[in-house]
Amino acid sequence: WRIASAWRWMFASEAVPAAIFFALLFAIPESPRWLVMKGREAEAAAVLKRMGADGDVAAQIEAIHRSFDRQDGCFRDCLRTPIRRIFFIGAGLAILQQITGINIVMYYAPRIFTSAGLDSASAIGHSVIIGLVMLGFTLVAMFLSDRVGRRPLLLISSVGMAAGLFALGAAYAGSDQGSARSLLLWVLVYVASFSIGMGPLVWTVLGEIFPNRVRAHAASACVFLLWTANFAVSQLFPWMLSTFEYRVFWFFGALCVLTIGFVWLLVPETKGRSLEELESFSH
Repeated sequence: WRIASAWRWMFASEAVPAAIFFALLFAIPESPRWLVMKGREAEAAAVLKRMGADGDVAAQIEAIHRSFDRQDGCFRDCLRTPIRRIFFIGAGLAILQQITGINIVMYYAPRIFTSAGLDSASAIGHSVIIGLVMLGFTLVAMFLSDRVGRRPLLLISSVGMAAGLFALGAAYAGSDQGSARSLLLWVLVYVASFSIGMGPLVWTVLGEIFPNRVRAHAASACVFLLWTANFAVSQLFPWMLSTFEYRVFWFFGALCVLTIGFVWLLVPETKGRSLEELESFSH
């Protein structure tokens, strides 16, 4: 029964969160910027008040109007001054989210554990634990992002990811390629660190840093780069693991160190700032 039918229940169970997501969509308000663009200022003001907007709502509506008064942008504008700098930051974050190794863990966790000597059933069980940890710490990030800020969480996340990967490589390099318990521990440290910052907050920052006139173009370009990096890493990892063994985790750990410097030097804090206020960062 388990072999013939269990996979059907696994796929069917995904309908439950999908149904919950669909139901919750009806509670999401329309974007105030879209409402302003359509001339529905009263509704936009109501949404801003509902979302707890600080200060003069009328002034915020006017600021949104001014942001749309500028000429519409295009993809080429992302590479022109003054947008080029902020696009580089967004694209860099998108690529770093993927090349720091999250999906080598999510896609290849069973292979990592079986190569360390675990049987297939135990390896899959460990993968379930990884998924639960990711869910839990993503919820923590949702709670902390507007309290602590984006930059601090991105930095904490990158430090924890680097530590987890360096320790994972060391554990993997041990006798019998590391004990299953130590491998799981450091994978969980890495996944928890990713989930508290680089996982959810990269998407948050990508939605906040671009000016209105190029937001759609710039964000879509960054997402394209993100999934291109995802594809490249996921295709290369099996070869890298068989060729470099435990050193591959140190390689990705080094990329996490690079991410720390990138966030520290370049990424602005977007907490508590409107999209219109953040436009000044691109100038």
